[in-house]
Amino acid sequence: MGKFKLVKEDIFLAPKSYWLDVDGGREVLVHKGGAKTHVTREWYMDVYNNLNSTRFVTITNPFSIDLKSLVSY
Repeated sequence: MGKFKLVKEDIFLAPKSYWLDVDGGREVLVHKGGAKTHVTREWYMDVYNNLNSTRFVTITNPFSIDLKSLVSY
C-alpha cells in the first residue's frame, strides 16, 4: 500500500481492470479480457464518465485444439 503514494491519478473499473498514472510519467494499464490490446487511457476515461458507452472492435483468437489428438495450435 505504500507505493500508492506514487500514484497521481487512477481509475478502477473492476478488480482486474484499472489505469494508474504514476510519478515519472509512467502509465500502468491492467485489463483482463479479450479486448486487452484495444484498451487505452482514453477508453478508461470514456467508460468512467459514461458507463453505458460501447465500442465495437474485432478480436481474433489464434488458439485452437485438434479434438482427435488434443493438441493445441
